[in-house]
Order: sequence, then structure tokens, then C-alpha cells
Amino acid sequence: MRLQKYLAHRGVASRRKAEEMIREGVVCVNGKTVTEMGFL
Repeated sequence: MRLQKYLAHRGVASRRKAEEMIREGVVCVNGKTVTEMGFL
């Protein structure tokens, strides 16, 4: 599942807002900042 889709599904943000958050370096997965779109 794509990370931005997962964030949108969990109600964190809309898919487009999640993409923006990822690009800005706001999203962390397992303690690491994510800056590229990708899959979980």
C-alpha cells in the first residue's frame, strides 16, 4: 500500500495533503523521516 494512501485511509490527512507532508519531511516511519513517495 502506498504511504500517502495509508495516511489518508487512517484519517491523518487527505491523500494530496499526505503527499505534501511527505515531500516536506513531516512524516516519519520507524523513526526515520520519509521524503519520497513509496510503499509500506
